[in-house]
Amino acid sequence: MELNEAIQSFNKLLSKHGVKGLKLSDVRTASSARTVLSKFGGMGSINDIYICTANGHNIKPEQEAAANAELHELLECIYQHCKDRSK
Repeated sequence: MELNEAIQSFNKLLSKHGVKGLKLSDVRTASSARTVLSKFGGMGSINDIYICTANGHNIKPEQEAAANAELHELLECIYQHCKDRSK
């Protein structure tokens, strides 16, 4: 999957489940790749997102595992592409 395709899928997944306050912009330059990478570190980072009903998200409990698996696959793809582009 291409980087910006993964970013668009990530944004759609979060929007679909009502996760607010997080949206990634398309990456066009090494600088924008570094900006996205900066969202991956520390407490409260993009890595801490967990889609579930307990967090007030629009999802059924039986769908949580699949949604979070998709989320983490997208994050891994985005991270790797940005890491390669940030050089």
